[in-house]
Amino acid sequence: MIQSNICSVSVIIPFYNASTSISHTLISVFNQTLLPSEIIIVDDGSNKVEQDLLKTIVSDFNGNSALQVKIQLFSLDNNEGASHARNVAIEKSTMKYLAFLDADDAWAENKIELQYSFMEDHDFHITGHGYVHNLNNDEFVVEEFNYNKIKKYQFIYANHFYTPTVMALRANFQLFDTNFQRTEDYKCWVENICVGGAVIIRNKLAGGFKNPLGESGLSGSINKMHQGQLDVLKSLHEEKVISFPFYCAAFLVEYIKYPLRIIRIKMDL
Repeated sequence: MIQSNICSVSVIIPFYNASTSISHTLISVFNQTLLPSEIIIVDDGSNKVEQDLLKTIVSDFNGNSALQVKIQLFSLDNNEGASHARNVAIEKSTMKYLAFLDADDAWAENKIELQYSFMEDHDFHITGHGYVHNLNNDEFVVEEFNYNKIKKYQFIYANHFYTPTVMALRANFQLFDTNFQRTEDYKCWVENICVGGAVIIRNKLAGGFKNPLGESGLSGSINKMHQGQLDVLKSLHEEKVISFPFYCAAFLVEYIKYPLRIIRIKMDL
């Protein structure tokens, strides 16, 4: 029998050599005012030391009799990318909703309660919310609940969902495309918006501990992200997920944003 403070949510966490942050991530899940029914970690071919550390961390959490939810751990032989690891976890999941979290991010204590309750009360396939880029400098604050419906065309201008903010119905969820190593999350969200309605909750309920452009700030990484976005847009158009006008407009926006990212990096150096 599921207890009243546990809801039908599967937390999906890909892991790759992230032993220094995963405990903090898991604590943010166990501190939720409304707990998920299951937490699924997929180790994406970490090195032997990291594998052993992760097993110890998971064992310590599962050995705590005060915790109402147990962690399921699955290990992959090879490193195939976060998208593949997420897809494996989704296939193992059993709950009504999927909630995505990365092994170096954290949630505000009321994240699941607010997002789950909202989705239960409304007919939307996927929702995201605000994100604090660097919790070393900022913290979660209590804000009046606020949201807006979001349409597919708005993804012409930007990816409106950071992965650790997304909750979606497991039924008919479109899996991540493992052919792409960068901006594949953008492709996934656009495809899932086509399944059903989408909302962005304005409250900041998740966050990380790094610069949004990457801790290293290397222009080479920005170039790969730029090329990855162009490849994803081409794929979405070829698959007839987006129209030709959408493709052209998003292509132009990406070419405008690319040099601005480079300028921002140089200003931060």
